Amino acid sequence: MPIGKVEFYNKVRQYGFIITEDIAEYNMLFNGDYDLQRGDIVEFDTTAAGEKGPKAVNIRKVENE
Repeated sequence: MPIGKVEFYNKVRQYGFIITEDIAEYNMLFNGDYDLQRGDIVEFDTTAAGEKGPKAVNIRKVENE
């Protein structure tokens, strides 16, 4: 399961981006009502490529240890 950091999230528009830690230039688009803020570390599943590339789904915050 990939892990990344929330780079941007607009709760009103329910739209954001995740940058994966292993590939700094790889952005994952996501939609949905999540309790996320910029800088949160998350794990997620991906879907097949859509119009603008892969999409993150089933996003879950990773607790800081």
